[in-house]
Amino acid sequence: MDTVERKKGNKNGKKGRFKGSGEAMLFLSPSFEIRYANRAVKNLTGYNPSELSGKHLSELIPDPDLLSGGPGVTRGPVQVTCKNKETRNCQIQIEEFTSGNTTSHLLFLSSPEVNQKFHKTSNGPSRTTAALLNAIPDTVLILNYTGDFIDYYPPLTGSLINDPSGMVNKNMSDLFSPEITALFKQAFKNIKETGHTQNIEFSIKNGATKYYEARLARLNGQRILTIVRDITESESVQRVLDIRNRALEAAGNGILISDAGIADNPIIFCNKAFTAITGYSREEVIGKNCRFLQGEDRQQPAIARLREAIAQGKPIQEILRNYRKDGSLFWNELTITPVTDSGGKVTHFIGVQNDVSHVITEAERKDQIRNILEQIIRDEPLEEIGISISDFLSSYIDQAGLILSLRDPHSGDLKPWYSFSIPKKMQKLLSWRPSNDIPECGCEIAVMEGQTYISEDISRDTLWGELAEPILSAGFRASWSFPIHSSKGEILGSCSIFLRHSGAPDGATRERIRDVLQLGSIAIEKFYTQEMLRDNKEQLEAYAKKLEKHVKVQTQEVESAVKKLAETNLNLEDQIETAREAEKRARTHQTLFAAIARNFPKGVIMVFDHKLSLQHLEGEELDGIGLSSWNYKGKTPEDLHGFTEVQKVFIKNEVIKTLQGEHRTFEQSRNGHIYSVNSTPLELEESFHWALLVWSNITEQKTIENELLKSLKTEQELNDLKSRFIAMASHEFRTPLSAILSSAILIGKQMESGKEDKTNHYLNQIKNNVRNLNVILNDFMSISRLEEGEIKCEKYNFDLIQLIRAVLEELESNLKVGQYFIEECEMGNLNIYSDPNLMRHVLLNLISNAIKYSHENSPIHLHIKKRGSQIIIAIQDRGMGIPKKEQSNLFRRFFRAKNAVNIPGTGLGLHLVKHYLDLMGGYVHFKSKLNKGSTFYIHLPTVINAPKP
Repeated sequence: MDTVERKKGNKNGKKGRFKGSGEAMLFLSPSFEIRYANRAVKNLTGYNPSELSGKHLSELIPDPDLLSGGPGVTRGPVQVTCKNKETRNCQIQIEEFTSGNTTSHLLFLSSPEVNQKFHKTSNGPSRTTAALLNAIPDTVLILNYTGDFIDYYPPLTGSLINDPSGMVNKNMSDLFSPEITALFKQAFKNIKETGHTQNIEFSIKNGATKYYEARLARLNGQRILTIVRDITESESVQRVLDIRNRALEAAGNGILISDAGIADNPIIFCNKAFTAITGYSREEVIGKNCRFLQGEDRQQPAIARLREAIAQGKPIQEILRNYRKDGSLFWNELTITPVTDSGGKVTHFIGVQNDVSHVITEAERKDQIRNILEQIIRDEPLEEIGISISDFLSSYIDQAGLILSLRDPHSGDLKPWYSFSIPKKMQKLLSWRPSNDIPECGCEIAVMEGQTYISEDISRDTLWGELAEPILSAGFRASWSFPIHSSKGEILGSCSIFLRHSGAPDGATRERIRDVLQLGSIAIEKFYTQEMLRDNKEQLEAYAKKLEKHVKVQTQEVESAVKKLAETNLNLEDQIETAREAEKRARTHQTLFAAIARNFPKGVIMVFDHKLSLQHLEGEELDGIGLSSWNYKGKTPEDLHGFTEVQKVFIKNEVIKTLQGEHRTFEQSRNGHIYSVNSTPLELEESFHWALLVWSNITEQKTIENELLKSLKTEQELNDLKSRFIAMASHEFRTPLSAILSSAILIGKQMESGKEDKTNHYLNQIKNNVRNLNVILNDFMSISRLEEGEIKCEKYNFDLIQLIRAVLEELESNLKVGQYFIEECEMGNLNIYSDPNLMRHVLLNLISNAIKYSHENSPIHLHIKKRGSQIIIAIQDRGMGIPKKEQSNLFRRFFRAKNAVNIPGTGLGLHLVKHYLDLMGGYVHFKSKLNKGSTFYIHLPTVINAPKP
């Protein structure tokens, strides 16, 4: 039998699980009411156990000093009032049980005259005693101090000993493990020394582990009465309860338990998390209804729903406003669950609270940010957006006034955007002040220096000077001024917040101000961009009208040419009809046919028989085709004089098809003339088939047709140019605008702490797409200005090296992942006399192309060298390269190589580069290999004398 040691019981108190023994036993509540009595009580007092339940102990034992001796002490004699009103002297032993803050007691009563009926006599127990022992639901052992079994009484059900036969006179070490034996012998020693009853607990593992509690008392002389009870079930229940209590205390959520059986549902339990959330101690909470957390704010709809659910005994979850002990507000997500007894009656309510203040606050902030973004997307006026920004800031900053100002892009003066709770006199002093060399207030520092200026106490800040008095008179004590930056770092305006108390913003407030001012920056940039787009749209519409007018003229010319071609085709049809008439007449009048054939205008008539033998050859164009002196009789198409082998085979095949019944039409060139040949099958007799070939000189018509086709091609090219322009413009405008919109929306979804990198990424996307849109518009405008001769070469002295490095710095943000510039220059500076603006456009275009058409993790090389009066700049990439067959078209307007059609671009950049360099007296050429990369060479004179012819 396996054993597991249990902790030895303390004589000064154990939790009572012992419910039956040979002694009378009473279990008392904290108020000394009798909750339970065992069957031995009847032998001592005459009362049935059920008759004592609910009585106060004083009705049985009137001694007021009964409990003064403390637990574990046997005292006596004590007067016990029996049912028949007689008294009996008894020995009494008291045990205490503590649960939480309450203490219960267990009393053991014994009387010598009653014990005589219980203890075993020398001849064995009496029938009464044996019956009593057999009725006890525990194992009863009688041992001596050495551990020998003197007697054994098994319980009604179950047994401590699997095979009790023959155990009398055995020692307990024969049946129990050494650990359990040691526990018992220590208890024997304590009884012998003190005379006090001992309690021990132990476990036995025989398959499943079972737990036991043993109560040991001196019986007489050298004997010990041991009563052992199986407490496995109650031990398991207690362990579960202990685990649940620890779990409730360790829970992160606040937990309340209220008693539904008492009026007003008072709180009977709260865990540590509840006290941490509310600031109230347990002593301040126990016994109260949880409505004290609502303060005076008791008109919330959620409270009414909670009351209704509690009245109906239903579970419910609500979010409501609660207030801590210090009066601060927090949002409480409260879940209430009723607990019912076996009869379905609600006995308690369990409340679980979760402080969701940060969730509610963050949700409100996101809603405000999202509303401002939606206003920007809907193109609402700046004033309306300013109102929303003011509302956002006012929700976080108490007792504050606000001035939002725009910086005029031309004069630099501050102009009002929106103000809140600021007197008009103060607005005039601050919002309309011109930008001086020396700032006189915080808002001017924000605009002039682009820095945040915090004035915690205006009365002590010398910056404000004469402005301090009217501001202080208006009731303001502090000022926070923030610049509003564009995506390019330019200053768009300022936000000045005036507070009626001294102080500086904390980190969270600064972050919220920066967040909302970023939205303000987007709104301002979009406003300016829309103004620029409207201007550019008007210019594009004017250019489109001009182009449409030009196309209309070209269309009219093409229509005229097509009309002439139609007239020529009619003449050709007339000739074919004439040939058909000749064929008809030839069937009946061979002589007439011969005459007509000989005089056939501008043509030749050939007749082949079914053997492919040439039977007739006549016409005015015999000289033209070189057959005037040729003896044609009996000759086949393979014998045609002066014709190439290819022509002979072709004509032979056409004659064969004609003899098979087909009408054929084809063209042949002879001696610089073009002939249209129409063949027709002839059937003069059933057994003979002929093939008639009519050659017509259409050289003149062909010349006219070619001219018309050329005109038509020109017109088609113009139409194609117009279509490509419209499609390209629509696509190239839509792509960056869509990117700007999507990036702006994504900013709103990423406005959470810890996601600043994603926000900056989307802002950079907006900046790059706006820059690309400006490049596209500038390219379109430059084409128009070039065609109208408006672009001139404006010459200045400037450092070319410095210009190149400025362009590289500007394009740094366009580099793909892993791309980098390598600059190789033979000199530290290079002053030239040319047009820096045109040169900047050339460099921007070529270097942007190198970035755009190169792969990630590849370098962009720039080689700058001077050879005499010429400067050579080589821009080299390792990108996709240009297909060889398309390189000749590279500088044409709107041309895009086939391997680059899926990469954004207008096809205008290189066209403009060539023209700009022509204006500066230079030129450009390139070398490129497919999938290896390209190198573009710029040749430029250091001093422009005249444009290169």
